[in-house]
Amino acid sequence: LNLEQNDKLMVPPLDLVKGSSAHILRFLRDVFEARETRTLALRDMDLREIPQVVLRMDMVHTLSLSDNTLRSVPVDIKQLTSLTYLELDNNQLVLLPEDATKMSNLTELRCSNNQIKRLPETCNRWIRVQRIIAQDNKIKAIPEGVCEMPHLTELDLENNKLVTL
Repeated sequence: LNLEQNDKLMVPPLDLVKGSSAHILRFLRDVFEARETRTLALRDMDLREIPQVVLRMDMVHTLSLSDNTLRSVPVDIKQLTSLTYLELDNNQLVLLPEDATKMSNLTELRCSNNQIKRLPETCNRWIRVQRIIAQDNKIKAIPEGVCEMPHLTELDLENNKLVTL
């Protein structure tokens, strides 16, 4: 089987290929439908990383990757320039990359129930963010940039390890 020179080929992530055929079919259906709906929900699919095909879907407005086993968010997340809502709850994330703050249209970030130790220092680049929900993590301090976020109306850091404000 030779699949070279197929730039637009959507290959399911290896995590799914090793899993059930139902996961593979659901992944392909959801990615295909997201081109029309602008919403991509890949919840509870045992993903260990964000698939490359997802990082190339710059037309997506809503992305939910909750209830997986994600360990990191790649810096290429910044390519999702149309993204307004990002849900990363219930994973194994330790940090959010500084490049995530380059998603200039983001209005809501949900990343509860992870192992996140800090929010990005450059969070003030999120000029449209209204809500950050990051409960049940290991965040010890609120970055100074939070005070410079003009539209932030809710910052929920319940059940973290805050020692300074």
